Formats: sequence, structure tokens, C-alpha cells
Amino acid sequence: VQTCALPIFSVGGQTYSIDYLVVAGGGAGGTSGSGVGIPAGGGAGGYQSVTGATVVSGSTYSVMVGAGGATTTGGTATVGGSGGTSAFLSTVSIGGGGGSPGRDTNQQGVAGGSGGGGSTSNGSAGN
Repeated sequence: VQTCALPIFSVGGQTYSIDYLVVAGGGAGGTSGSGVGIPAGGGAGGYQSVTGATVVSGSTYSVMVGAGGATTTGGTATVGGSGGTSAFLSTVSIGGGGGSPGRDTNQQGVAGGSGGGGSTSNGSAGN
């Protein structure tokens, strides 16, 4: 997750109405390792759009940008990592859930902004 300051420059004290979109990081797909089965994809990061938000010139606002989920390589079946949360003003979007490693593990995808895909044996995706 990266956080930075977003300064609004202009004549001090003026207010502006802005529209913005906050998109979180996507989840990583699962890794099947040496087992049988195809791993599932990660879920999309959540998003929210806002219209008519007020910002004031001369002020600084924090922006948090969520990274995509981490995945692993190698011989171990692993659930994909979830994406990071993103935020601006009072709007928060949740990262996507990691995907299942595959049918031989019987593990579900992880819940998130959009849940990660499920394995073929249990069919359960994250919420």
C-alpha cells in the first residue's frame, strides 16, 4: 500500500466540487503447486465512484493506493494473496480476494472487493 499527500493548489480557502473514483488492488490467482487441478483467478478490486465531493484549496489530502495481491511460485498449492485497500477522503475500496489453489486442495477463494475464484471440487468462491 502506498500513501501520499495530494495538495490542492490555488488561491487559499476556495472550495471545489470534484468527482473521483477509488479502485483497490486485484487479488492474485492461486498456485496449484505439484497437485492436480487448475488454480482459480483472483477477484477484482472493489471500486466506488463519488460525485460532488468538496475539497478546499491550500489543503492536503491523503491518498492510499492498494497494490495487487502477491502470488507464489514453486511446488506448494497456495491461495493467492488479496489485493490492497485504496482510499481517498472518506471513501474506502476493499482489495480483491485471492483465488483458490485448485481442486485437490478443497480450499475456497478469499472474500474481498470481489471474491477470488473457487476450486472445482467445492465450487466455492470468496464473497
